[in-house]
Amino acid sequence: MRVHPMLWVALMASVARAEGPPPAANPGAAAPGSATTGAAAGRKPVLLPSSLPADVLGEAPASRVQQDARDAAGAALVASGRVPPGWRRVERGIRDTYHPPLEAVSSAPPASLLVRQALRNAPAGPARTRNEPVPVPGGGPDGEPAGVLDLEEQFEASHQATRRPIEWRSVEIEARLQPDGDVEALRVARASGSARLDQIALEAVGRVLRQGPLREIDDLRVARFRVSAAVVVVPLDVNPLGTPQSRARGRGAVAKLRFNFDETNGSVKAEKPFSEELRTDVRLISLSKAP
Repeated sequence: MRVHPMLWVALMASVARAEGPPPAANPGAAAPGSATTGAAAGRKPVLLPSSLPADVLGEAPASRVQQDARDAAGAALVASGRVPPGWRRVERGIRDTYHPPLEAVSSAPPASLLVRQALRNAPAGPARTRNEPVPVPGGGPDGEPAGVLDLEEQFEASHQATRRPIEWRSVEIEARLQPDGDVEALRVARASGSARLDQIALEAVGRVLRQGPLREIDDLRVARFRVSAAVVVVPLDVNPLGTPQSRARGRGAVAKLRFNFDETNGSVKAEKPFSEELRTDVRLISLSKAP
């Protein structure tokens, strides 16, 4: 637990007063109740305030402990899966509408991002996928030597690994509702480091919550969301040349075109190598009753 600095000073002062000053070696030694200590031993006197104003100490340490306890209980509730349907709908709504501009998420040059993706996410050892052939003693299903994976699947696994974001920018937004389900307050509980991105996330959460009074929340009126975004650069997709039997000897590779299907509007788009793409993730991380 983090202790308020002024509270620590007051605590040390009370301990020093309770123990009293060291035995006096001369008539000028400090007496009980004095405002200095250590002078008799030749040390530099240290001021020990007998009291601190209430507005200096306040209730910050106690309130921080209470807040941490509420956050822990709220996170445990979400982790247990006992989340009311109303909050799950809000989570999905934020995920569907949170689309910050690329420049608000990352200012790194695309070439630099792609190199970092390749270096950080490159699979260690033989790439494996859930569709890989099961190694068969004495030879695989396509005639390759025992224990050798299909090279095309290794290319695919490497391509997917390189597409993973290397850095997420996350902001935590706390929403507090009134008893009738309307929004009472929204705030940034933990900033991302970018004021612009924090504001975009705050507006995204607010838009969903203000669509109407939220129902089916079981009186859990305080929620915290982690709203994250990242930028990835699409790597060039390639296929190995040759037959399954000859691929293990290395026959080169050829670039291929990949198409993506957008379920939201039913469109099909060709994937552009070396283009930037946005990745987002929205998670409900804590739920609690209003204090």
